[in-house]
Amino acid sequence: GDTGTREENYRMVRELVAEFKRRHGSVFCATLCGPAGKDRKRCRKLVESAVEIYADYLGWQ
Repeated sequence: GDTGTREENYRMVRELVAEFKRRHGSVFCATLCGPAGKDRKRCRKLVESAVEIYADYLGWQ
């Protein structure tokens, strides 16, 4: 693959992960939703948040 494209993708992912962690304090399901991801309602909201972060990154919002 194209090394420049790969590096750009890694940079983008690092930025998105950093923003999610800034907003929620972690990126680990067990930390965010309890052991085995038991808090399904919270999990759903976190997925929505991840989509919003990505949409913001793309300039869709």
